[in-house]
Amino acid sequence: MAFFEQLGKKLSDAGQGVAQSSRNAVDIAKLNSAVSDKKKQIAQAYSAIGEKYYELHKDSAEEELSALVSNVNQLFAEIHDCENQIKTIRGVVKCANCGADIPTGAAFCSVCGAPAPEPERPAAPEGTRECPNCHKFVPVGNKFCTGCGAKMED
Repeated sequence: MAFFEQLGKKLSDAGQGVAQSSRNAVDIAKLNSAVSDKKKQIAQAYSAIGEKYYELHKDSAEEELSALVSNVNQLFAEIHDCENQIKTIRGVVKCANCGADIPTGAAFCSVCGAPAPEPERPAAPEGTRECPNCHKFVPVGNKFCTGCGAKMED
């Protein structure tokens, strides 16, 4: 009988050891998760500090940070260029009054009614001139516009 009592005690001790190890593993996992969450919060705070610094010093950064600030300025300029290309592809321009997208060629903004910006005219390619009527580029020697038939001025 003593054998079974000793065996029971050993099993009980082993079970308690496993239970304690399981509790420790759960506690460690919870603490690791808390550490990870705190690190994410720190990263967000660093990001907010960086954004605030950039806004305050984008035109006059300290020497140690001027290269980073210049890089951010360049990236913003590239983003702006890409957004303009997207608008060109979509055939829209931005309303100067309210910021809404206006179809290219529209006379007024459909949101606020402000006059639409005048579209930029490209420079005439070499060896052509612009028709005064339809604004198509016509070869210099033509007497009439190939787009609308208007007489070209000499």
